[in-house]
Amino acid sequence: MCHVMVNLYMIDTNAMGIPMMYQIQRDKCFPLPTYDLKDINRVKVTLYGKILDRNYTQLLRSNVDLDLHTVFLLDKVQKKELITKENYNFLKKAGLVEGRYPNLFVSYRIANIVGAPAEYLRNKGLANDIYQQLIVSALKTMKCAKVSDLKAVLEGTLPAIMNEKQKTRKVSNILQSMKKEGMVCVEGSGYKAKWRLAAEQI
Repeated sequence: MCHVMVNLYMIDTNAMGIPMMYQIQRDKCFPLPTYDLKDINRVKVTLYGKILDRNYTQLLRSNVDLDLHTVFLLDKVQKKELITKENYNFLKKAGLVEGRYPNLFVSYRIANIVGAPAEYLRNKGLANDIYQQLIVSALKTMKCAKVSDLKAVLEGTLPAIMNEKQKTRKVSNILQSMKKEGMVCVEGSGYKAKWRLAAEQI
């Protein structure tokens, strides 16, 4: 990655405007340039000479017909930059991204194209019924546990794209669902609440 300071007038007179710089990087299957326009007389350009997201790079190689607008949006997704909900809906409808807005990641359809389903699973996580089975197994050994304890048990399987607060909420939601199904019961409330298996699960 390198930073280049350029004069806007020089770029335009040499027919090397922003769209062309994007196209050059797109053709190389590299991340698109990042422009800093804070100074009205100069532009700071960050050019990437290495891969940031293997899925993104292999996707461009496998789909040469993707238009530059779509590539631009996917580039923002790979850089974990915020896109508008309108653009999210566009990518979602095209089957290009998954995840709960604004936490987006490459979809399974693309993961299949680029040969990286493992990365998809790390981002998406497992099905809830599998989490339930893991929690049942954990509680059979632990007898009782707080949400934080069960989150630690499930840590390696929870969606990598989630932050810690979101992971805790996901575990809590799974436990609440299990409670409604009569699989577990809870003693206490709040973060000190302890979960146990229902009698028929023991």
